Amino acid sequence: MRDSLNRRKRFAPRIRAISDEHTNGLRLTERDYAILELLHRYRYLRSDRLVHLINPKSRKRFIERLGKLYHEARLMDRPKAQLRSAKALYSPITYELSEAGRAVLIKAGSKLQEPVVSFAKQFDRTILQFEHAVETSDTLAEIEGIFRERSDRAILFEPEILAKASVKLGRKIERIAFPVTIPPSKHVPGMRKPFRTSIVPDAFFAVEHRTGNARKYRFYALEVEHRNPLRRSTLEQPSFLKKLLAYQALIQSAGYKTELGIPNLFLVISASDDEKATAISEMAEAIWWEDERKMLVLRSRVKQHRNWREHFVLNTSQRFFCH
Repeated sequence: MRDSLNRRKRFAPRIRAISDEHTNGLRLTERDYAILELLHRYRYLRSDRLVHLINPKSRKRFIERLGKLYHEARLMDRPKAQLRSAKALYSPITYELSEAGRAVLIKAGSKLQEPVVSFAKQFDRTILQFEHAVETSDTLAEIEGIFRERSDRAILFEPEILAKASVKLGRKIERIAFPVTIPPSKHVPGMRKPFRTSIVPDAFFAVEHRTGNARKYRFYALEVEHRNPLRRSTLEQPSFLKKLLAYQALIQSAGYKTELGIPNLFLVISASDDEKATAISEMAEAIWWEDERKMLVLRSRVKQHRNWREHFVLNTSQRFFCH
């Protein structure tokens, strides 16, 4: 399809005669299946993040292949929600797996792994907070990309963690939701009584550290701050301050041991922009000064900052503000 200037529309697949039930005659390769499986696990991935995870010899050829999987094979979709951004026509395209793509994976006998983010399980539902979901997938995928390059580290995602926790605790755990009680805080004026709430991380993962035959684990809750206000006058409404106080209460009470049977918990925060990352860092300094070893704050485009990877992988017990 073309626009008024006869340019091919970026978010409208070409119409061609279908010669095959799913692939439109396109011969799929192992790399194509790997792309589809990544989209199954994350639901949303930008083209530049797929380049990072697949690591093709030619970036140009790879981008062209993504276009064929979308335009010709119809195995991927380009969510229209990304058009809400003013930079949509100039930014890396976000992809998701189509129904045809899911059918191809099943038909090929692929052993589909559990999605690594909760919203990826709801593939038949529209995600209202699309931008937040994309940022969550993008951040987690970048973290996975780091550990793909290392032999002494491995990353474990929420499905595997929940399965092991269910066996260890002797009860079925289907989702991560930490109940917490926030004590009265000077950071919330007028707060006189404890406030009960629950924490549902945007994503949850663990890093396995390998030294010989020894295995040690560090567990991380990922929170992606997109448009959440930094603070409100009450904890009845969502804010980053409420989230930060809740995590502080959770870590100080070691409630994660009761809920998941894990030995530790660290908080990773990815901010939507540099200004917000700075504000989050300053707030964290004021609230978490005694627990500073439990937090890692990242900027929105963390790939531009080389040092954060080294600190995250090699020095995970320390907080690192990347700004």
